[in-house]
Amino acid sequence: MNPRKTVYLGGALVAAFLGCAAVDATEIESRWAIGLPTETAKSVIRKTDDSQIAWTTIGANTVVICRGRLAENLVRRHPEASAMPFRPGEEAWLLSTKDPALRGRVFPGVRTVLSRQGYHVILAGETARMGLSRWLSEFTRLDPLPEDTEVLTPPSRPGRTKPAPEDPVAAFVNGLDRDAFAADLKTLADLQTRYTYAAGGAKALDFCESALRNMGLTVRRQAFGSAGAPSGNIEAIQPGFDPANAGEVVIIGHLDSTSPKASTLAPGADDNGSGAAGVLALARLMQGRKGRATVRYVVVMGEEQGLLGSKAYVAALSPAEIAGLRAVINMDMIGFDAKAPLSAVLETAAFNRQMAERMAELAAAYTTLSTQISTNPWGSDHVPFLKKQVPTVLTIESEYDDNPTYHQVTDTLDRVNLDLAHQILRLNAAMLAESASVERMPRP
Repeated sequence: MNPRKTVYLGGALVAAFLGCAAVDATEIESRWAIGLPTETAKSVIRKTDDSQIAWTTIGANTVVICRGRLAENLVRRHPEASAMPFRPGEEAWLLSTKDPALRGRVFPGVRTVLSRQGYHVILAGETARMGLSRWLSEFTRLDPLPEDTEVLTPPSRPGRTKPAPEDPVAAFVNGLDRDAFAADLKTLADLQTRYTYAAGGAKALDFCESALRNMGLTVRRQAFGSAGAPSGNIEAIQPGFDPANAGEVVIIGHLDSTSPKASTLAPGADDNGSGAAGVLALARLMQGRKGRATVRYVVVMGEEQGLLGSKAYVAALSPAEIAGLRAVINMDMIGFDAKAPLSAVLETAAFNRQMAERMAELAAAYTTLSTQISTNPWGSDHVPFLKKQVPTVLTIESEYDDNPTYHQVTDTLDRVNLDLAHQILRLNAAMLAESASVERMPRP
């Protein structure tokens, strides 16, 4: 057997074969999990009987599970691939996490085939799987590895942003005020912390409430939490001119921040000052305009404590209000991108894939973004809506798992990629225009 190298969860490969000149005959008869570039995997899948292979795509990489000569040939032909045989009792699992505390953590008995963008394909027996259970939360989930599916689509080609001059959606999107967005983001980050139960969190709520009122919107606060640790959400409503038929649209982002020093220093510029400032930016864009649908602009607290604010918000909606929600757009971490091109993930549930696909089309038309679609939702404020079958999409930077400031005191304004934030705002503005039928209204 050839030498192997081992790295921790969060590394690219575990037990990766280094030059497979020979493969043990006993091992090759077992199932193998092999990580390949997606384009290579597609070629293999096209040439293979469905009964001999299962596959799971995670962006630019795909894990194939096979056995026998097919596995032997793949290991020989692709010595650079991550590849490992299943051990007795092991099964394949998908560990999905938006918790940076799990970066680099070693889990006894767990072997990682592939780690990409918050998704970890692992092999684990029952004891190892049970050991993982203590880490599961609103931000981390463990599921049997889904077969023959794209958990995360490969990156699309970047958009070109060349709509026709007379395109009303383009005219709407071009009205975004980038400087005002940056100013709002600076104000939020300069509070030092917006921890849910700190004074900075209350100041952030006051700022957002004042900003939305100054836009002429009807604003209300929604309290939640215990008497000893109260907090709240803010909702601003812009009535549509035909909500009975067009329904309502929600623009949402969480306002709170966290870090190892959360109560005193958690600037949270990217996570999630960027998303909260994005809510204000879209509300500002709609000043002087109306759509057929009513638009609700919502900033919530308690996301970092387990989606507390969005859970409270959804729980307070009546069945009729739930039924009337045409679209929900969630913004969480829209300001980190270290590698070209600018990129974003559109995360939703399988029942709502069509909305995400439409947003990918809008990104191609009105932004320079490369986009990916995930139908494996977890870890942000879109989840409570999706659990009620409300059409909802999270827009999030695709590189969040590589962000060195994630939940750190260094998540400051100077580390935010304002170009990425602006492009994601353009995408969400285009979706707002379409879902609320804003483009049908005369300009002010």
